[in-house]
Amino acid sequence: MRISSAAMLAGAIPFLVSVGRHVSGSPRAGVIGGTSVLLMPFFTNIGGFINNDPMLVLTCSAAICFAVRALYREEKARTSLALAGVALGLALLTKGLALLLVPVVAVFAALVAWRWRSWPTRIWVFFLPLVIAFAVGGWWWLRNLLLLGRIQPSTLGDRERSAIAHEGYDLGDFIIGAIVRFNRTLWGRGARDDIALPTHIVDVAGLVLVGLVLVAVIVGSERRVLALLWTFPVLIVAVIFVNAHGIYWDLGSPDRGIQGRYVYVGIAAFCATFASLAVIVTKRLRAAIRRILASIFCAFAVVATALALGWVLERSWGADRAAALASIATSHGVALTLPISVVGVGLAASAALVTLFLLPWPVRTGPGRTTTRVTN
Repeated sequence: MRISSAAMLAGAIPFLVSVGRHVSGSPRAGVIGGTSVLLMPFFTNIGGFINNDPMLVLTCSAAICFAVRALYREEKARTSLALAGVALGLALLTKGLALLLVPVVAVFAALVAWRWRSWPTRIWVFFLPLVIAFAVGGWWWLRNLLLLGRIQPSTLGDRERSAIAHEGYDLGDFIIGAIVRFNRTLWGRGARDDIALPTHIVDVAGLVLVGLVLVAVIVGSERRVLALLWTFPVLIVAVIFVNAHGIYWDLGSPDRGIQGRYVYVGIAAFCATFASLAVIVTKRLRAAIRRILASIFCAFAVVATALALGWVLERSWGADRAAALASIATSHGVALTLPISVVGVGLAASAALVTLFLLPWPVRTGPGRTTTRVTN
């Protein structure tokens, strides 16, 4: 089970590389974007946990990949939209967070459909991925709404709502605490305080990430597509904070419901951002220097994850490693399965690296237009 989870997470990497390649127009930048996930150590960790996160990351990444491909590959636009609908439908069967991807795919479908002059063609092209997604997995959520009265029933969701906030309620403290907890659980800890990465490192990493996203969205040539890709994780963050605030209002638990790993399903935006930044930073440099910088970045990402992995293993096993080895089978995926996940992601990234460097790829010359050339 853990190996299959790691394999599903690793399977998302080629889709993430493709997103970065199409948005940036550069195969090498796409590789950098796909490798950038290793800068987020806990992303590789979740591949060793038995839950639905790896499958959701895989299916959402595939849906985003095909939607982006439909925008940039005019000759295969309808096929790509159909595949995006299949992937989105599988994501909807996996977890309710995929519902937030529906409007993003719909916008991509609208942009693609607008290329046709005939309104009937525009309409059916627009609805193509949405109808397929509903047929594959969207029906489940309609079924919940009709039979249960709500889209996603939950234990805390069924709690008695209070018209008055709990004693000691402080909105400012909640917002600050929620932002800090979200950022720290995004980079590396999950729900376990004992494996949390150093706070000063993850706090700085969060600020740097926000700055890089702003630069890519403001300066990048495909800023509108980047902004659309970031809509998905932003919607997830908004839902997380609203739900967490409701729990805090009623129960006085400021940390309940805040988990950074929820946005991993939208990590394609993260990868596209780094791919775009790679083009922005290196566009005036010689090809040889670009190759060197790409290699340095990929090596740095691998080292960053390796160091974080060592940090986690040391705090999970401690001095009693023999006892830890004996309990691997019943552990929560921290001991043996983190290396499995890292190796799986690394192998997938390496395969993408070899493929992109050795084979000719279509290179974007404009939205909906491609040409083929061999790039170094």
